[in-house]
Amino acid sequence: MLEPVNALLISGTDTEVGKTVVTTALAAYWKIYCTPKTFGILKPIQTGIGDREFYSRYLSLNQSLDEINPLHYHQPIAPPLAAELEGRRVELEKAWHIFERLYHSKDWVLVEGVGGLGTPLTHETTMADLAWDWRLPTVLVAPVRLGAVGETIAFRFGL
Repeated sequence: MLEPVNALLISGTDTEVGKTVVTTALAAYWKIYCTPKTFGILKPIQTGIGDREFYSRYLSLNQSLDEINPLHYHQPIAPPLAAELEGRRVELEKAWHIFERLYHSKDWVLVEGVGGLGTPLTHETTMADLAWDWRLPTVLVAPVRLGAVGETIAFRFGL
């Protein structure tokens, strides 16, 4: 297992809380203010259409769509269900190999999570498990709404 110091996971309390906005802002900051400027973006799993296409279109990445997002499914539902609908399984090993390659070839890697930290990636694994297994420091994005502080504290203490 790697001990990442040049990678960061951007996760959230839920879906649609601004993970892509935060990831894009960090990427833009990196491109403008940091040297050397090589970085990669990884969205290990995507369900539905969205982030991988956005990153490919608006950020100057030297990455294919499959390098940005190795596991993608058509239905915008939980990954294990989306995979089953397509007669596939969620192959986290494939995402890990892309992460390893980016980790060793880029100065920095931004990893955008799917859904919230509690989102199931497989029937046994959540986004939080992936953060732990990959040893990724994590930024938790929370919405600006009533109850968001309570949600964030609940995540911090595993409630």
